Amino acid sequence: MYDRHDCFPEVDDSARLWRYMDLDKFLSLITSGKLFFTRACHFEDTWEGVTSPRNIDTAVLDEIVDNSINKSPDLQAIKRMGITTVQQRLKNAIFASSLDVDLRYRYAISCWSMHCHDTDFLWKVYSSTKNGIAIQTTFGRLKAAFCNESRNVHVGKVTYMDYEKTALPFGNAFSNIMHKRNCYAYENEIRAVVWEGEAIPPSHEARAFYSEKGELVSIDINSLAEAIYLSPQSGTSFGDAINSIVAKYGYAIPVLKSRLLEPPKHLTSIRQI
Repeated sequence: MYDRHDCFPEVDDSARLWRYMDLDKFLSLITSGKLFFTRACHFEDTWEGVTSPRNIDTAVLDEIVDNSINKSPDLQAIKRMGITTVQQRLKNAIFASSLDVDLRYRYAISCWSMHCHDTDFLWKVYSSTKNGIAIQTTFGRLKAAFCNESRNVHVGKVTYMDYEKTALPFGNAFSNIMHKRNCYAYENEIRAVVWEGEAIPPSHEARAFYSEKGELVSIDINSLAEAIYLSPQSGTSFGDAINSIVAKYGYAIPVLKSRLLEPPKHLTSIRQI
């Protein structure tokens, strides 16, 4: 079920969301009633789950300040080791955490784009053929649709930032996956996340346990989908087939073809005069 979490910024419940997919993923969703969540370690972006380089400098300063305030004996140890040694140790610890293969295996993510309308660019990026499909929902409907899932599902808006200039918030592992570099800002992404943090012990056992590329998460499709959109390049026969499949499985969801490639109606009217 949906679980509110401070690391997942909310947007208005009426905000429109889109999930673009190929036919095989759509059929899996419709026939199983489960939404596929991809593990963070399998995303193409190699910075998924990675902390900002600025966090290294911040961590060093925080360590020194904390020890000074608490008058810990460790302060003398830090002085004896020298800042360079401390910095390297903290750097190793932070990056070991942020790049830990086990940790990235434990995040399973479903990505949605927040836009008022479907976009030509995202059709081309996320559906590889003219038979692409997009599920259109809202932020409120997405949260409510996880009502039948036993695990906690966190949902929120991704924050985009310049990793060379800004440090990520400390204190929670979700911060790493709820921030992305500015080069991905065009996605305007909302993420739904399942975390398997306490499910299994760490190390090689985690990699063996999470051998699949993702998780299937139970979802109420009638609650989720406000409409099903077909690629602007799709044909009539494809639309008929999708309508038949939706009806066969008992879903009362409108199936619409994207209007992105429709010619301007006012120009058509002018030609007919």
